[in-house]
Amino acid sequence: MEEQNKAQRLEIERVQEAKKKLVYNLQWLQENCSDFQASEQAVSDAADEAEARCAHELHLLEKANRELDAENELIAKERDALQTKFVELETICEQQKTTIQRLSETVNDCKNGS
Repeated sequence: MEEQNKAQRLEIERVQEAKKKLVYNLQWLQENCSDFQASEQAVSDAADEAEARCAHELHLLEKANRELDAENELIAKERDALQTKFVELETICEQQKTTIQRLSETVNDCKNGS
């Protein structure tokens, strides 16, 4: 019976030692799981923040593009107006050349006729 008690005590000690190891492993896993969850949350928060910054930068770029498009449109209208004015000035210049030519001819006719 003493042998049986000894064997049972050894078995109990082995079970208790295994239990200690399991408890230690369980505690270690719980601590690491908490650390992992905290890390995962930090990464998620950082990703959300980066995504928000990117969305804001994209909004600013789109706004800048719209402003540039509007500015380009104004420049194109001004260019067209200047081109029209240039054509008008060329026409006036040609008319003045024609008038000057006629006046020159009239002056020459007057000189030759007198």
